[in-house]
Amino acid sequence: MGKKSLGVNAFLNGFRNILNMIVPLFTLPYITRILGAVNLGKYNFANSIVSYFILVAGLGISTYAIREGAKYRTDEYKMSVFASEIFSINILSMLLAYILLFITVISVSVVNKYYKIIFIISLSICFTTIGCDWIFSIYEEYLYITIRGIIVQLVYVILLFIGVRSNNDLVKYCWIMLLSSSGTCLINIFELRKICRIHFTLNMNLKKHLPAIFIIFANVIATSIYTNSDMTILGILTSDYEVGIYTITVKIYNIVKQLLAAIIIVAVPRLSLLWGENKKKEFNMTLETIANMLFSLACPALVGIFSLSNEIVFIVGGNEFLEASFSLKIICYALLFSVFSWFFTDCILIPCKKEKKVLVVTIIAAVSNILFNFILIPYGKQNAAAFTTLMAEFISMILSGVYALKISRISLKYRNVMGTIIGCILIYLICLVFRNFNISIVLYLLLSIVSSAIIYISVQLVIRNPVYYDLFKKNMRIK
Repeated sequence: MGKKSLGVNAFLNGFRNILNMIVPLFTLPYITRILGAVNLGKYNFANSIVSYFILVAGLGISTYAIREGAKYRTDEYKMSVFASEIFSINILSMLLAYILLFITVISVSVVNKYYKIIFIISLSICFTTIGCDWIFSIYEEYLYITIRGIIVQLVYVILLFIGVRSNNDLVKYCWIMLLSSSGTCLINIFELRKICRIHFTLNMNLKKHLPAIFIIFANVIATSIYTNSDMTILGILTSDYEVGIYTITVKIYNIVKQLLAAIIIVAVPRLSLLWGENKKKEFNMTLETIANMLFSLACPALVGIFSLSNEIVFIVGGNEFLEASFSLKIICYALLFSVFSWFFTDCILIPCKKEKKVLVVTIIAAVSNILFNFILIPYGKQNAAAFTTLMAEFISMILSGVYALKISRISLKYRNVMGTIIGCILIYLICLVFRNFNISIVLYLLLSIVSSAIIYISVQLVIRNPVYYDLFKKNMRIK
């Protein structure tokens, strides 16, 4: 297969993430009003429980497969052998996950009462395993991934508005969400053979694969603990209502974070390949480009969410969820910390096979987050949960940055930093100005977002921020 354009891949993955952002913007207001905070709390608490067993089934295999598989993608036979070994290990980890989940559901009373919801959500474990999504990432098949995502999201939206009509439709909502999260994996089953021959094998070469997989798995577990423990502990220490309120905060935060993460996700296979081929100069140049892009996009996103938090929450959830606006103001600061923590780990440490360093970082962040959660949530509830996430992301960014910058010395360009700061100040002022206008919330949001985007990009072009100016010059022939 020919070499894919990193820019095209970033655009396609970004478009897919924009779609994943737009769909919830239309569906979440409907769901919050139909199901209410309590039902959303039930679903998200059950989902947080299942998420741990999804990790057991995943075993860190996806990250390992993408990194190692990039070396074999030009050799069909070696790729088939490698993929079959990884797939077989994944099948065994899936069976283990289901056994552990079953034991948990029947033995833990606080979990047992959600067993129907947990059963439905847990089907995604099987679908994800047999879908082998990592194969398509190895071959950088982002056009297929994008088209596939559009089809699944379209079906999801149609079924959602047809099937979920009252607050008694929680079970229907769970089935439809299962389609949304796992439908792409079902499509993969029919497409896999076109790319790679995969079969179950008892010759899994465990001595070769398991040491690195277990290190990555431990890292993934630790990461999940500090990203999901707030929801789980909030559900244990408070009620379904508080979990429902916090759900809105987390969903808005994750939508924006995933959009920014699109830049990182598409770069990982390429960075692994460059490092494996000892192309250090290209590796460092790619890293610096990504770092500057992340900074120039994460900062305005942070400022925009902070400035418009009340209006965003009202549009998404209505009056019942307005309490979520303050926790959103808190957690939006974690955006910058989160994307750079992800950058340091996924773009530098993991491609350079420094999984042990990543594990140390995530264990420290996870333990800190759990302690903060148990101490603060009884007093601050969902606001405390948002704060603990912010602290965990900050700790993770600092520690991972210390290790990563020893490998690659990257820097933010002066014009990028100045352009971003000036643009963010103007975004905040624009939102303040429009707030004084006697207009509807929807119009206020539209005016603020559109005006902020235009002004921000204009500032970058005037100041000749290379992140934007070089792109415009290349595609629009700016002289």
